[in-house]
Amino acid sequence: MSTLDLQPRAESKIPNRWSKRDLRNLETIENTWNEQFSILQDSFQTLLKTASEKEYVLRSQISFLFSLFDFILHEIVKLGLVNMFAGRWEKTPKYYKDLVISIEEIEEGMEIQFSEEWFLAVLDRKYNTSSLCHFEKMCQQFGLIGISKKEVADEAFYKRGSQVKTEEQFRNTIIQLNDLRNPIVHQASLHVYSLKAIPIQEKEVEDLMVNLNKIVCALIVIIRRKMEE
Repeated sequence: MSTLDLQPRAESKIPNRWSKRDLRNLETIENTWNEQFSILQDSFQTLLKTASEKEYVLRSQISFLFSLFDFILHEIVKLGLVNMFAGRWEKTPKYYKDLVISIEEIEEGMEIQFSEEWFLAVLDRKYNTSSLCHFEKMCQQFGLIGISKKEVADEAFYKRGSQVKTEEQFRNTIIQLNDLRNPIVHQASLHVYSLKAIPIQEKEVEDLMVNLNKIVCALIVIIRRKMEE
């Protein structure tokens, strides 16, 4: 028999996937990069002095450097998007066009009034299987949060009197990162025709580390500037 008596609202059956994820701030991201990059630099110098097979050390450093750089890029992009979502930053046209959120995620958000933690959890799921360490994709994501590749390039690489354009240095750094990393993780550093190890030089790894650090430091400066606007 049907009844019109009001029943207590059922508890949400949607899993609370966002509860364990702290909102990141710029200082945390910056400290993470500085700490991990410092460890990488120290181990790089120590291992090269003691290792009998220096190229193996260089290859392992490249793999870790790629992962660390990619992680920081993800955190910076998500930080910008969360700030836009919360209304602290001006939203870009790409913010409205390029972000796709499923109905399931929207229903989850309704349960907690679309909190920042919910939005960050959505971004975590969106980005957790993709790399941003490809130049065009990286620049597209920077555009999503209102940062141009020229802004990053100039902040990272501008040097008075330099004959090389800053955007070219930026692009070349990311291309070099992928050119060094991809054969290591996909081919065990073996040439596909000769099956001999592809040589890697200490100097090119050192230069790459310096340039990636310039890019991350530039992004930190740009983000901090945006936060002060």
